[in-house]
Amino acid sequence: MVQFKFIQTKDPEYPRERALRWEMLHKPLGLPPGAELCAEDVKGLHLVALEKKEVIGCILFHPESNKSGKIIQLALAELHDHQGFVRKLLHYLERHLIDSGYKEIECLVGPDNIDFFERLGFHNLGKTLKSEKQDECFLLHKALHESE
Repeated sequence: MVQFKFIQTKDPEYPRERALRWEMLHKPLGLPPGAELCAEDVKGLHLVALEKKEVIGCILFHPESNKSGKIIQLALAELHDHQGFVRKLLHYLERHLIDSGYKEIECLVGPDNIDFFERLGFHNLGKTLKSEKQDECFLLHKALHESE
């Protein structure tokens, strides 16, 4: 059974979260371990999906104010792809953010992920951005509502 848990950088799951982020997001780009680290790690909100003690998914969320923030990194172990875990992770995060008074979230996604996020209620703001780690990214926005 999968458990969702918010962790901090001092928690034992944090190194496993970082390893997953590197493995799925940065290693394919030829970046070395450590590339997954970012300034948002310290003050960010870390949500992990655990199967037994294995981190199989994670989201790093950075509050930009007390009402809005950005999903900085989202990763899922390849073995668990296409099983609904990303949707469940996002829903769990959104529920927590709504309960905490957040009104909106944003994320940067590559072109291959736009349709998926739009099906989850995100809207493409039409801004094409270049990331240091990806050629083309799109800024997506979602208003959070109590009914979600």
